[in-house]
Amino acid sequence: MRSLPAPLLAAQKAASGVPLVRAIAKNEVRGQRHLVFSQTFSNADADDEHGAAGDSTYLHRARVRAANAQYERNAGSGWSTLSSANDAVHVAIAAVNNQRVIVVYNRGTGIYYRESTNQGSSFGAETLILTAGATVNALAVAYRNTSGDLAVFWAEGATLRRVRRTSGTFGSAASWTQSANSINGLAAAWFGDFDLVLTGTDTSNRPTLWSLILGDGFSFTSDTWTAFCIQAQAESDEQVTFQAPSVAVIQTHRITFVEKYTGTPAYTRTYWSAAALSGSFSAGNWEWLDPVPLNNSTNDGYAVTKGKTPEQAIYSRPAQVLEAPTAAVTLDMTADLIEARIEEADGLTQRGELVFDNSNGQYAGPPAPIAIHRTMELGLGYDTSYSLVPAQSIVGWEYRRDGGRSRFVLRTRGNDYWLSLARTRTSIVESRVMTQIARAAAARAGLDFLATGASTRASTFVVEWAVHPQQTQLEVLRALAQIMADDYYTYSVGTLKITEPLASQSVDYTYGTDHAIYRSRFANEAAVSVVEVVASGVLGQAFDFVRMNDEKPLQDRRRSPHETIAADASDNAAARLRKATLGKRLGELVTPPNCGLEIGDVIAFSDPSIGAGQQNARVASIVTLHRRDGTAVFEQRVALGGV
Repeated sequence: MRSLPAPLLAAQKAASGVPLVRAIAKNEVRGQRHLVFSQTFSNADADDEHGAAGDSTYLHRARVRAANAQYERNAGSGWSTLSSANDAVHVAIAAVNNQRVIVVYNRGTGIYYRESTNQGSSFGAETLILTAGATVNALAVAYRNTSGDLAVFWAEGATLRRVRRTSGTFGSAASWTQSANSINGLAAAWFGDFDLVLTGTDTSNRPTLWSLILGDGFSFTSDTWTAFCIQAQAESDEQVTFQAPSVAVIQTHRITFVEKYTGTPAYTRTYWSAAALSGSFSAGNWEWLDPVPLNNSTNDGYAVTKGKTPEQAIYSRPAQVLEAPTAAVTLDMTADLIEARIEEADGLTQRGELVFDNSNGQYAGPPAPIAIHRTMELGLGYDTSYSLVPAQSIVGWEYRRDGGRSRFVLRTRGNDYWLSLARTRTSIVESRVMTQIARAAAARAGLDFLATGASTRASTFVVEWAVHPQQTQLEVLRALAQIMADDYYTYSVGTLKITEPLASQSVDYTYGTDHAIYRSRFANEAAVSVVEVVASGVLGQAFDFVRMNDEKPLQDRRRSPHETIAADASDNAAARLRKATLGKRLGELVTPPNCGLEIGDVIAFSDPSIGAGQQNARVASIVTLHRRDGTAVFEQRVALGGV
């Protein structure tokens, strides 16, 4: 249960004060700021390899044109040539602290740089960093601090290498600890560690987009390479190439890359993806938002960066610049809310219908930031005190006119909406810990994931799991939940958490003494009391002998491909037996709203007509109803489940 301030706790028990349902629209999608891009520059420049780096004043751009590395400060101001000969091939750029700008490029196997310490007004002389041992296929550079320490990354054939500059001096080069058949694209950003995006083909010649981290002492030890994580992949016979990646930290890591298809019909398409808001940049395979197409068909795609004042997110290529404001935009609609139905059907599924007075036409349009998929922040309370319930996303609206009254109605959905839309482009088969499988499924839908109080089985047992393109991520999570005792809970509109609902959990809230009950139903029903799991050469069993003594045993027998030892098979059986208890539906309470109530809370009430002592149940679903137009209503319908 959410913690409530004492005045709100007292108000809800006394049902005193003016009921409050807070409704605020925000320009966020799944907890992340939604970026609406508009074109700020365009011309007819060719599609050259390029890069971009922004600061609070300028957009710094670099490209290779006619085999020369060139630089431009702000689009349209004119390109200046940096390289001393027309043999440049690849280019990378970075900026920091409204002073330093560095452009790195290769001439043959020589890797050079020129650097500005006056925000691009002038550059120092061309300087050789080192000579690569083979053809340079890609370049990236990232500053690590404002004093100019940085790292340069490049691909020599299928080998990734790096060199670091500290206190103005470049050290020795070092190679990665991974393997690939080829590397054709590379991008880097510093966010405590050096976060890298690569494109190429894996050792089975499958076109792949990877994430990789070079530790810098934040999350990983300095100069250690992390695991090589697949974030998008095609099969080797698909005639697909991934190329031209770019990455920048804009609230979270935002990534662009190009997918080029040479089959029929051929296409070249830029896509964007992102790491979940609080998730690790490279936690594991397939843990970025499923790629989203952009309206761009150039071979070198967009370089993504942020900068300028007020701060903008920027997509840049030589012939075009798109910019989007990153500032928060909110609209408080609370005063106009006249009716609300907020449903929390389970830990994943939420629905809402919010009716607003539109008598002055204030919602004509509707006004920003109201738009499909934007966030509605919701709160329950009295007077001016409230508690936030899980926010939901706008999925539709309508205008109603009846008897001269104008109403604006928003329909909203919770995290299940995003999970039900997300599908992979290819089959994924991996052996991972169950919480990691669930985390990846959430991440592909753009959601954060917390393993708060997860069971030992969920957080340690490794299963081989297949995810197919016809499956939604919601189906993946629900299937996974069948073999563990844990349940999913919505923490916010962009975050799920997984927790084991323990039978020993203490009572979170008590009704009937100082919190009124308007109506109640308390019931009982049969549930499975014997579970047998036939696994790989072993058998797992779990029994509820108390229930078996009272009822005719209901049995659940099934095969499982995951367990190879009896203890694990028995854990599976115990998890299924536990879910049978949690799945019982025991009735309903209708009460004044408990503003802190959450799915999965254990609640209690007393009623001598039901039985002696206290009755305990777990919150299975919540429907909150509010109406202040006509007959006033402010109540909750709480479905009761097994403890």
